[in-house]
Amino acid sequence: MKSDVLTSKSPRIDVHGETYDSVSLYVTQFIDDNYILGNRFIAIIHGKGEGILKKRVHELLKVNKKVKDFYINNWNIGETIIELDLDFDKKNKNSWHLFEKMIILRHKRKLDINIW
Repeated sequence: MKSDVLTSKSPRIDVHGETYDSVSLYVTQFIDDNYILGNRFIAIIHGKGEGILKKRVHELLKVNKKVKDFYINNWNIGETIIELDLDFDKKNKNSWHLFEKMIILRHKRKLDINIW
């Protein structure tokens, strides 16, 4: 059963220590994966620090069409809570194409890693 609230079991990704550029890949992939899985609420832990990663994460969330809303966690300012727009698919009718593309890319990455 899918939850319509963020709980301790909701998916989270921790991007502490990542570079400004690498965060783009991780955040986008995390959103795509959870969108396909049907998780409405997810969280990204970016830390407090100087706010560089938080700024980058929020830039990415603003332009991602699968993100319905996002906000800073009131109890932990180093975490951003995201609500995904699970109805995005019904509007655009491309989920199977996205799902197939994700599987092919993941498989290709595994093959590339194994070669090296």
